[in-house]
Amino acid sequence: MLRKSLIFIIAALTSSNAFAKSANQVWVMPSSGNIPKWGQVSLGSSAAVTGESAGACYATSSSSGLLFADLPALYGGTGINSSSSTGAAQVASGTWSVGALNLASSSYVTGNLPVTNLDSGTAASSSTFWRGDGTWAAPVPIIYSPMMVVLVGSSSGTYYTPYAFNVTSANATSGATYTNNSCTFTVYSTVSSATILYTNPTSSCSPSSSGTLTKASGTGDSTITFSSFIQPNNIHVILQGSGGGGWGGNGSSAGNGSASQFEWSSYSIVSGSGEAGSSTIVGGTGGTPSGTLPSGVVCNQRNGATGTGGISSSVQANSGGAGASSPFGGGGGGGYANGGSSCGVGAAGADGAGGGGGGMEAAGSSGGGGGEGAYSDCTIPQYDISTAYTYSLSAGGTGGTAGSNGCNGGVGGPALLELTLNFQ
Repeated sequence: MLRKSLIFIIAALTSSNAFAKSANQVWVMPSSGNIPKWGQVSLGSSAAVTGESAGACYATSSSSGLLFADLPALYGGTGINSSSSTGAAQVASGTWSVGALNLASSSYVTGNLPVTNLDSGTAASSSTFWRGDGTWAAPVPIIYSPMMVVLVGSSSGTYYTPYAFNVTSANATSGATYTNNSCTFTVYSTVSSATILYTNPTSSCSPSSSGTLTKASGTGDSTITFSSFIQPNNIHVILQGSGGGGWGGNGSSAGNGSASQFEWSSYSIVSGSGEAGSSTIVGGTGGTPSGTLPSGVVCNQRNGATGTGGISSSVQANSGGAGASSPFGGGGGGGYANGGSSCGVGAAGADGAGGGGGGMEAAGSSGGGGGEGAYSDCTIPQYDISTAYTYSLSAGGTGGTAGSNGCNGGVGGPALLELTLNFQ
């Protein structure tokens, strides 16, 4: 040991610059030879990462890696003393030190750590990451549930595209409001210890990319921290027009509903209302769809079905015609006939369906059933999604008023708007 130490000291002192170094570097051992030199540690070298054992103050011709203390006093007595220091020998601005190497410092290390240096690269691939428990693992995908909004009947307003916040553990009640970045968000559904919080903004605004939601009203955590958020990548829209009213038995009139629409920017989806049953005992025709759509929107639209006509008879009473059905329910049944005593009023239609025609209690013309509203089924892709949408939904057509010996027609079913917001 003494002989090798003397060889090391003599060899090192043969250069006047053997210990003179002002840069932030460490003393490393070359891959061959026994004289250390200044340099940076390559993270690609297993020897540099693992190092030599403590107490090595010399190297053989096969040694490589960091020169570690225990070191004798060198450089005019200002070297590192083994009694107080163990670690990698380093120098910064001419001052020696020994200690742990800062892997984040570009002054002391260079290169990239090979995958094989982490658990031997077991299970490492382009689809895995280095996890905190010291293993390579595939990331667990975040599963987002769709949001659904259903609006029925005579109404209008603005719907703002929702946000799903990625949180750690959130507790909030449906209807509670939270603020961030001058925006207010209403909680869509009650959650407990949730990792995703679904909300609807109350205006066209955006949250910060990450931050804190602060409760403004309702029940829930006073603050909820979120790391990110997403918005839907498509919106599925079903717009069912309102149904027409059934004609009254021996009556004179019945009502039509108004067209219902869903609009954004310069685009629109329109579903016309079904027509009322006819005084000529003919059922009302179905509504007609229309609209102006961007090329990316996939839309299936059809006319509403026609209601069943009433019956005209000079010798007996007859039932009214049935209203046309919609995908959301049946049309109103025609009022029954009961000669000489009473008759039935036409039944109301379900959402979007036609009302039933009025029946008769004596000979005459029973009313025709109302027609179904037009049906639109459209998908708005992510690149056509807007921040806000307006909607206008109509009530169903009014039932017809009965004439002599007849009964009233049924009311048509109201319009319906169903939105399914898919986040993945």
